[in-house]
Amino acid sequence: MKHFNLKMALIAVFILINIAVCCGMVLYSPAEVSTDYSGIIELLKKRGITVEEDAFDEVSSSVIEDAVLENALSDREKLARAILGSSANALPSASNIFMLNNQNVVFSGSSFHFENTEKREEYYYRGSSADNAEAVVGQIAQKLGIDTADSLIASSEDDGSVSYRVTKMIDGKPVYNDYLTIVIADDYLQSLDGIWFTHKDETGGGASVNVNNALIEFMNMPDIEPNAVITSVNVGYRLLDDTNQSTQAQPVCRIVLESGAVYYIDL
Repeated sequence: MKHFNLKMALIAVFILINIAVCCGMVLYSPAEVSTDYSGIIELLKKRGITVEEDAFDEVSSSVIEDAVLENALSDREKLARAILGSSANALPSASNIFMLNNQNVVFSGSSFHFENTEKREEYYYRGSSADNAEAVVGQIAQKLGIDTADSLIASSEDDGSVSYRVTKMIDGKPVYNDYLTIVIADDYLQSLDGIWFTHKDETGGGASVNVNNALIEFMNMPDIEPNAVITSVNVGYRLLDDTNQSTQAQPVCRIVLESGAVYYIDL
């Protein structure tokens, strides 16, 4: 009889433990993912990896949604003519190159490149500088037939030229390999290239922003440089496939080192 009672008691305990685990799973939400990085910083330090004090300043969300994007510049002829002029056509011997007046736009997959060699009025952007980046980028975007209103624009100036990097954003998070680069020298467009996919919809899924796990995966990579210094940790997306009309955006953790090396860890 005592044996039977002991067995029933153990079964009851087992059931209670399972109920507690199940309740914990139901009550769990991505918002509970830890934003305390002190433990992982110490662990990285033991591996010879230093983390700068403000490296985590841009990590602001606990969950990131899956998303589908589509190529906004898939019509090569339309894009080439917007840049070169309405008479631009593809070369008979190379369908990825469009030419007009000894100037060309070269396509590779979904990306394009234009190198300007002429000081024509349509390539003139008066007073271009880092201070009016939004206005200049807006003019060029309108010319290309795209919307860059919610994009992240980084600019720099160097000896008479100004460079803009325009990165696509989804709900305030960058799509790291979805961007345009624009260089203007002496107020004339010098070069224009990139790729531009726009947000189509969510897939219904998502990922928890667990930076600690991402850093553990980074730490265990075989090719990490010795005495690495992490200067920035951020969360965003990367296009999974930029060769098709539409593609999924993969949530990632982006880790930047002082040396300039960049690593992307899938979330």
